[in-house]
Amino acid sequence: MSLLDHIQLGPQFLVGNRRLFVFCLLLFLLSGALSFWFFFPAEVLQRSLVQKIAHETGLNVVGSDTDILFPAGLELDLQVDSGQSELVPIQLRDLQLTPAWTRLLTGTAAVDMQADLTEGSVEGQAARSGQLQLEFFDVELFGLQQPDIPYRIQGRLNGNLQVADMANALNGQGSFNLQLRESFLHGLSRVGLPDRLACGLLELEGKFNQQRISVEKVLLTEGIIEASGGGTLLIGATPEQTRINLNLRIHPTQSTPDSVLEMLKLTRVKPTADGSYLLRIAGTLARPVLR
Repeated sequence: MSLLDHIQLGPQFLVGNRRLFVFCLLLFLLSGALSFWFFFPAEVLQRSLVQKIAHETGLNVVGSDTDILFPAGLELDLQVDSGQSELVPIQLRDLQLTPAWTRLLTGTAAVDMQADLTEGSVEGQAARSGQLQLEFFDVELFGLQQPDIPYRIQGRLNGNLQVADMANALNGQGSFNLQLRESFLHGLSRVGLPDRLACGLLELEGKFNQQRISVEKVLLTEGIIEASGGGTLLIGATPEQTRINLNLRIHPTQSTPDSVLEMLKLTRVKPTADGSYLLRIAGTLARPVLR
């Protein structure tokens, strides 16, 4: 074969080698990704994540059953203890943490998250800047409360919570828009009411700044009584130290129990022309006073 023949075959030879090079490169990347997936120490990531959350929030956090997600991410079970004796530790099952790829285009690193919580789920996004966004889907509140507390609330929580700085989530700024469906109050026999009252749909909207919660909207419908109003809460370390100042308009309905009507009469507040009562709830969360 002459030198000219070698020159004529050159382009085909280069094309074949380029395809071979691309094929080998893809195999290398795939094997590297699989090796990372199977052999990367997930427990190291778990400990780092748990320590970071505990440091930033001051909460007691325990992780378990950690796995690496392909191509990038982490899955684990997370137990969060709020430190409140009235609440059980929150169990986030199958918590998945993955990069928020869309935020990379804006130059802001963030992590998408989703997990099972009681009978529902929670999704959200946490940014390196400190912003935290959470959405709740049918989270049953009954399972988050200790069974031996005097009063318990039951219902499926939906809505969203936004925190400006998750490093100060307990003393920071943010807003909320929540709906509690199929809600019930338990333990009211202590105050002369039926032990379990159907409250229907409770809607809450507001903002919080430091330890002050401004409830801009309270709306209760579809239950044995209807209500609307708003107010403020000053959050303390315990329910006994948490102050309440709420103004409510109570609307009895045809399904309102006689015991509730009698209690409204005991407030000595005269009903308005439409039969509703304008009430103020003050005092502490542990011992609210109806006026």
